Parts: sequence; C-alpha cells; structure tokens
Amino acid sequence: MNLAQYDPPRVREKPAAEQGGGAGKGGGSRGAGGVSGVRAPPGPPADDVLRIFVSTDNHLGHKESHEVRGNDSFMAVEEVLKKSVEYHSDFLLLGGDLFDDNKPSRQTMVRTIKMFKKAVLGDREVKVEAVDCSALGDEHEVGVVNWQDENLNIALPTFIIHGNHDDPAGQGHFSALDLLSSSGLLNYFGKQKQMDDVLVKPLLLSKGGVNVAIYGLGNIPDTRLYQTFV
Repeated sequence: MNLAQYDPPRVREKPAAEQGGGAGKGGGSRGAGGVSGVRAPPGPPADDVLRIFVSTDNHLGHKESHEVRGNDSFMAVEEVLKKSVEYHSDFLLLGGDLFDDNKPSRQTMVRTIKMFKKAVLGDREVKVEAVDCSALGDEHEVGVVNWQDENLNIALPTFIIHGNHDDPAGQGHFSALDLLSSSGLLNYFGKQKQMDDVLVKPLLLSKGGVNVAIYGLGNIPDTRLYQTFV
C-alpha cells in the first residue's frame, strides 16, 4: 500500500532585496523584514491521506509537587494536544505511559480530564472510518470507538495503550486509562484479558483509499510474558 507523503509548507525566505534595513555603509540592520525559520502549520489533509500524530511516554504527574518542574508534564501534553489539532490530524496515537504512576493523584486526573476535554471534544468532522475495532473496550462495549457514540461530539479521535508506569492493577484489573476511556475521551486498546493467552488484534481503520492496521500490546512484565510462551 502506498501512502501519500505530505511535505508541510515552509515559511518563504525573503530575498535580500525584499528585506528591510538601512542603506548606509555596511548594509545596516535587517529590520522587520528578517528571515523567519518558523514552519507554517499544514492545511487539512486530502481525502486519501491519513495524518497520524504520535506521542509517547508523557508521564503526566511526574514530580507534580516540585516547585519548578511540577507543571512540565502537563505543559508537554498540552502542546501535543494543541499541535494535533493545529495540524489537522485524523487521529492522535499515544504509545504508553501517559501517566507516571498507575495510581495518579486526584490532581493529575482532574487536570488530565480537563486537557483532553478541551482538545478532543468539538464539532470538527471525523473522516476516519472504524472498519474493525473489536480490540477496543471490554465485555460491555466491544469495538465501539468514541466518535460512534451519539452522545459525544468527538473532534480528535485518540487511541492509547498502557505502558509499564500506568499498567492495570488491583481488583478488576483496571488502569487509570480505563477512567478516560469510560468517560469517552480516549479509545484504549492493547489490554490483555488473560495473561496466559496473549492475543494481539489490530485496529482496522480506513479513510478514502487508505487502509491501516494498528497493532498494540500494552506492557506486560517480562517474567510474566516469558511464562506465557514457554
């Protein structure tokens, strides 16, 4: 399958004749017409181009009590969400360790929910079709992506797996990601229901003439995974 390559437009360098500056000896200052190295955000992708924004190991809540670094992880994720929207991504793919701990503080959870609500919900049309997403959900909602929920207005579809920092634990084998998934903000996949029978199913998505299969396996401790295959 050939995927169309997209090269975002760059800000054009102005020729010397167009740049500002004095005409005195030595050329003077370049003034307000100086060269900018800022890359302009691309426009919406074509109907046969699937644009995926990928981020991983965000570690929300890392050193959240630190006087200087407490906001770092939240600022970084805000930037990810902002750029995902700004670049007209068809969906956002998060590769694990969204949280720094599998029991995030209430402060971290509240801030996270607020950030994702702001970015994920909206009126922008979702052009990705869920062909087969049975890898999502649990026994109550198998294969239901959040933009198919008639009670939600999803503008930025977001898929996520867990890492070794935010893996499921305890009664019911839940992760903090289950809270975000149950609230309709994320599509959580790659979670194994039986540790002695690892099954990796792809998400099958389509847009225009582009078809893609995304395989995800949430973290399983090496010792446990080893026992599965011996």
